Amino acid sequence: MTYTKLGPRALDYTLCQYGVSRNIFRGPRKSFCKPYIACLGGSETFGQSVPAPFPILTERLIGQTVVNLGVTHAGPDLYLKDEAVIDIAQNAQFCVLQVMGAHNMSNPYYKVHPRRNDRFIKALPALVDIFPEVDFTDFHYTKHLLHHLNLMDCDRFQLISTALRTTWCDKMKRLLNMINRPTVLLWMQNKSNSFSFDSDPLFITESDISSLNSQVLGISNYRRCSTPTAYSKYQFFDVLDQDCHAEISMRLATDILVHVA
Repeated sequence: MTYTKLGPRALDYTLCQYGVSRNIFRGPRKSFCKPYIACLGGSETFGQSVPAPFPILTERLIGQTVVNLGVTHAGPDLYLKDEAVIDIAQNAQFCVLQVMGAHNMSNPYYKVHPRRNDRFIKALPALVDIFPEVDFTDFHYTKHLLHHLNLMDCDRFQLISTALRTTWCDKMKRLLNMINRPTVLLWMQNKSNSFSFDSDPLFITESDISSLNSQVLGISNYRRCSTPTAYSKYQFFDVLDQDCHAEISMRLATDILVHVA
């Protein structure tokens, strides 16, 4: 099974699955016979836009198997609902968990698809109560929905964004508890503390990250400078080029060697 990205920088690479998981991961498929490192995260971990994403580069640097369990547009829900992937993470020597945005997950206001976490499934009664004038059947993606609601009324929208952050913290704590392995958080920011819909990871603040400190070995903070690239009206890829992935892999290799040695 292969994936081909059309365009001037077309890529062709292997996809794979593990166990009974219905999620699709970037290959090549790894063996678990020897101690390995597991990388969980979203689009950047998957590495859709580069020939060699940071899990592959990290493997080359440390000389140890690194399993890429990243999934495009993943949020915490994808991992919380995938027992096969959690099992892989629980048996890893060390885990790297990318900080994913707070928009791509089910929460008190709306539900998302269990595997394609960027897909908006339905509004819950609490959201209908706050925005009774909105026809939610017009929306298919979480960012499109949230962008529209923010434009309608930023004060009402703040109730939603606050709930998203609270839910995100709760789910990330649950995920770290389930993994229960030495873990480093990979926090890739393209903005400082200012909020905008092209910031990534969306809604996440330094205080949210700090709430996870007691459950992780450390935080690898990478400030990226790339400009968000719109691929549709309401979705963005903040593309990391190959040099960015190389820099991230060097930082992770250092973290891993320090903690695993």
